[in-house]
Amino acid sequence: MKKDKIIGIDTSAYTTSVALTDIRGEIIRDIRKSLSVPAGMKGLRQSEARSMHENNLKEIFLHLEQDHDLMSVAAISVSVRPRPVSGSYMPVFLAGREKALMLAEELSIPCFGFSHQEGHIAAVKEKSIFRDEDTFLYWHISGGTCELIKVQNSEQQIIGGSKDISFGQLIDRAGVFLGMAFPSGKMMDETAEKAFEKSKEKSKGMSGDMTNYLTPIKADGLMFNLSGIETNVLRSIKKNTGKEEMIILELFGKIAERIEKTTCDACIKTDIRKVIFAGGVASSRFLRRYMRRSRDIRNENIETLFGELSEDNAVGIAYLGGKKLWRQNQ
Repeated sequence: MKKDKIIGIDTSAYTTSVALTDIRGEIIRDIRKSLSVPAGMKGLRQSEARSMHENNLKEIFLHLEQDHDLMSVAAISVSVRPRPVSGSYMPVFLAGREKALMLAEELSIPCFGFSHQEGHIAAVKEKSIFRDEDTFLYWHISGGTCELIKVQNSEQQIIGGSKDISFGQLIDRAGVFLGMAFPSGKMMDETAEKAFEKSKEKSKGMSGDMTNYLTPIKADGLMFNLSGIETNVLRSIKKNTGKEEMIILELFGKIAERIEKTTCDACIKTDIRKVIFAGGVASSRFLRRYMRRSRDIRNENIETLFGELSEDNAVGIAYLGGKKLWRQNQ
């Protein structure tokens, strides 16, 4: 039997992901199963998340093996740490790593390890016009990460981002405070979009009617803090009953403004005009629309890339494994 498939596994954050691709990078299966967070909770302990990932993987592979002959798999690829730097570690990645090593031994095939962050980049970049670019800026904005990274010749350097909590944590904490299920990013984004449309219709303008409940997110160069606006938004929600939608709209507006301004400043500072966005927050419809309409982005001739696979997934990890296997076989 021809071995021409790659399995990718990712067990980061709150999604268990498994992807099956062929050696050319065509997606055969993209399976994602969210972890269950009890109502009112703002997250899970690493030990709890790891156990849930292990159970999810058992269920996912039970169905995968029924639909596909794993003897056609040429390599296993797995995320083993958050970032491609020394000391980067989270226990949740052990669930995927152990499953990948066990499968590789059973099938007598190689197992390749990559970082979650590298997987995000590959998932967005691989099928895009940026595919062959080796120099670009990369925003990783998710539930646990808020970093602006300069990538040059495969070397990564954090040049901006949050000094404390991430945009994802800020959004989730506001959502849970409002009674939404965790993670609440998708529901918050939908609420911001609805509020924007209502505001736009009311004002009969193109930008919508931004309110003034929140202060801007101030920056120190390319770095910024988000704990201040977290306090600001929770206090505003508590004080302004009935205005929750407009506060959420303004929160997303302040987040988008800060990302836009930091992006422009970073592009001018580095003289790099290509920017990739990935991570759960990068899937926000509000953020994507805002950045598409940004005059500053257009004036600086900045090319932005928001991929379809911005959220947590194992497709990028599978892509990386397929590329490594191909290089080894040359």
